[in-house]
Amino acid sequence: MKLLSVTEAAHILGVSPALVRRYCQRGLLPAIKVGSAGWAIDEADLAAFATLPRKRGRPERKDVNDDQ
Repeated sequence: MKLLSVTEAAHILGVSPALVRRYCQRGLLPAIKVGSAGWAIDEADLAAFATLPRKRGRPERKDVNDDQ
């Protein structure tokens, strides 16, 4: 088992470290909390996460006037 830092994981995924931290905080990317501000991510978990489809952009909002 090889553990990766947030920075390493972000580089592999091609996203920002802040986004990787959010994935970890929300439980979308399995990770181990290290200290007060760090995360350690298993390389195998990252590889599995990388294969999942992800939507880009903001979710569509339903306009309140659509019901009329």
